Amino acid sequence: MSGVALYGNFQAALESQAPIALDHRLEAVTMLAPDGAQHEPTLYGAITAECIARAEIQAPQRHRVVCMAVTSNIDTLRGQPSSWSAAVDNICFGDNLNQKLLIVSAGNIRDDIAPHDYPAANDTATIENPGQAWNALTVGAHTERVNIT
Repeated sequence: MSGVALYGNFQAALESQAPIALDHRLEAVTMLAPDGAQHEPTLYGAITAECIARAEIQAPQRHRVVCMAVTSNIDTLRGQPSSWSAAVDNICFGDNLNQKLLIVSAGNIRDDIAPHDYPAANDTATIENPGQAWNALTVGAHTERVNIT
């Protein structure tokens, strides 16, 4: 996902030996708990906000688009809001001075998929948490619901 954000179409980058000029940068923040422990799911929203704030503190003058590829099947609730999706909505909506663009993964189908069932399986699988946030741009392999405010 990072490579696509950085280079766009990989084909030209892979076929060329010329230097690639980039006019943007990537920053990464790890959301993993220390020592392989797992964060409490009710804190996922606060942890997401903290991770974004850590990047902003390092270089507050930068304009950012936040891309979050991590999802969870905890509190998915068939698209109903969760504390995590509410936190993402709050981060995106913010106030008039601190609105952010977050691109959030729609999630993964965790069960095995027969090739003939794809991409139709995406229509029956529920979107994963926090992809149900209304103010984030939600993307997936076969997503029809996209919300931008």
